Order: sequence, then structure tokens, then C-alpha cells
Amino acid sequence: MLALLRTFDTVDPAQPGAIGFCLGGKCGLAWHLHAYGNTLHAFTVPGLDVPELGLAHQPDADRSSWQTMRGFFRELFG
Repeated sequence: MLALLRTFDTVDPAQPGAIGFCLGGKCGLAWHLHAYGNTLHAFTVPGLDVPELGLAHQPDADRSSWQTMRGFFRELFG
């Protein structure tokens, strides 16, 4: 499983391994977690800019998450 999160998502920063315990420990899944700093929700949607609702495109995080996803797929599917 691959999780690409903005830093303001509802993952308790005091327990960064909590999602891994749930996915890896309880479900036995291999997992990767990437968090993008100073990034709002929907950061991969070009042209989106509604920060008062917590929504905004962030080009650097968008590019990085795309490359991360492609690498993850290469790892899974060759």
C-alpha cells in the first residue's frame, strides 16, 4: 500500500508508526508512507486554489508524489 499525505492530514504526528502498525501488523501489508510538508488537501489538482477550505495545488508535491507513485508501481509490476 502507498499512502501520499499532506502534512495537515489527520495522522497523529506523535505516532508516525500508527498507520504502519495497523496496515503491517494487523493486515500484514507492505506499506510506504510519504508526507508532503506545507501542503494542503488535493495538492495534485492543477489550478485548485481555495486555501480557506484547505484545498490548493502544490506543484512540487504534485511532481514528487507522481514520481513516488510511478516508482512504487515499477516495484510492484516491473
